[in-house]
Amino acid sequence: MKLSETRSPGAETPLGRILRNFFFLTAVITLIIGCEKKENPPVKFFYIDNSSLTVGFASGSQEIAVKSNTSWTVSSDADWLTTSISAGQGNAQVNVQWGTLESSDYREGNILFKSSNTSKNLHVVQTLPIKLISQEGIIGNDEIGVKDSIILFFNVPVVVKSIVYGYDLCESEHKYVVKGNRVSFAYTCASIGRDYPFTISVQDNYSFQFTISFYSKKLNVSGVVMDFFISDDDKTIWAITRNPNQIIKVSIPDLSLVTTHPLDFTPRRIYWNNYHNKLTIFNFLFPKKIPDVPQTRSLLV
Repeated sequence: MKLSETRSPGAETPLGRILRNFFFLTAVITLIIGCEKKENPPVKFFYIDNSSLTVGFASGSQEIAVKSNTSWTVSSDADWLTTSISAGQGNAQVNVQWGTLESSDYREGNILFKSSNTSKNLHVVQTLPIKLISQEGIIGNDEIGVKDSIILFFNVPVVVKSIVYGYDLCESEHKYVVKGNRVSFAYTCASIGRDYPFTISVQDNYSFQFTISFYSKKLNVSGVVMDFFISDDDKTIWAITRNPNQIIKVSIPDLSLVTTHPLDFTPRRIYWNNYHNKLTIFNFLFPKKIPDVPQTRSLLV
């Protein structure tokens, strides 16, 4: 006797079940493959390799590197600042140019780099040319421990690299103080009435040669001064010179030459002789007197 399988109407056959499972598995695999192939959009990035520049007074330029994977623009807020391009895509080099500074003050400007979602600023400062405005020698006082010194003023704050003394017959201490645009240092080799050369080097390869005079007024006279003295009223200088041999009278208030008198010998010393009430001048061998010189009283030098 044969046994026959009976199914209710609408019941799934084994083949149908197999096909249904196959189609379901295929859909799952397709979904997985589709998910694996889907990619997120790249993250946008944008930056420049510098955010500030300090440049000298002369015209010039500098390359600025842009690193990006998107489009961007570049613009300037100053007419003396320009760029080689106004827009770009991705990585690029932008040449930033500046003109010559002709005013008496420094200036500032900005270059703006901008993408769709961010911006970067390049701040540019153009400095003045460094100038040495003034120099002065300050006479000290050894009795109270105040050294001779030198004060320099520049038009801008400076960074001192070196100070070279041109007078090499004496060694002075090499210490200096910088306060903004003011530089000061002691100079222990100074003598009243002489000139001393110096060279100072500061930032940006600037170098200045200058001469410091340790006197306020100067009177040029012929010959070599051998000796002198100052009258008690501080109004007259009597001095003797050689080549030519002479005695000279100088007015102190205006530093003018009042009179000269030639000598027939080489003078060595001069002083006022209170006993004879006359100027006395010595040569290398013996004293000689100059009569009738109108001078009341003098200090012995």
